[in-house]
Amino acid sequence: MINIRRIEYRLNENPEQTFTRLKWAVEQVDTLLTSLLTNSTLDTNRPWVGVLCKERLSFSLIEPKSMISPNPLQLVVKGEASNENKNTIVRLRIQLGPYPTIFLGLTFILIIALFTSTLVNLGIKEMLGATFTVLILFTLIAVLTNRALLKTETKLDQLFDE
Repeated sequence: MINIRRIEYRLNENPEQTFTRLKWAVEQVDTLLTSLLTNSTLDTNRPWVGVLCKERLSFSLIEPKSMISPNPLQLVVKGEASNENKNTIVRLRIQLGPYPTIFLGLTFILIIALFTSTLVNLGIKEMLGATFTVLILFTLIAVLTNRALLKTETKLDQLFDE
């Protein structure tokens, strides 16, 4: 999975209090693998579904999505808490889920094939059309990913800001 953003929170509490807060906000599951592969999670009213490991002070979170409304731009939040000077530092990595990563890989292959085909078979006019199409596709992907990222960051701010 591709890391797209790193965030750090400094909290005036110990790691145990942070994990207590996480337990209230996270519907705990044994593994996120099934949820990531099916692109859906169990139906819950909590804002997050995830795996919490209190012994290692680490966690993995995803937003809940039902089978009716799957999210093609699923983001995975992986985090670790550490104790530093009577404060807790929570370091988060936001990653693209497997489906967006595969989609970006296939898009890259399509772009290479499109440009190779255009260079071999077509002229400058068609090359400009292909370039315009690729720019529109990348812009759409970037805008949708940024929108999902901002939504996820807002939920993380609500979870970790005091």
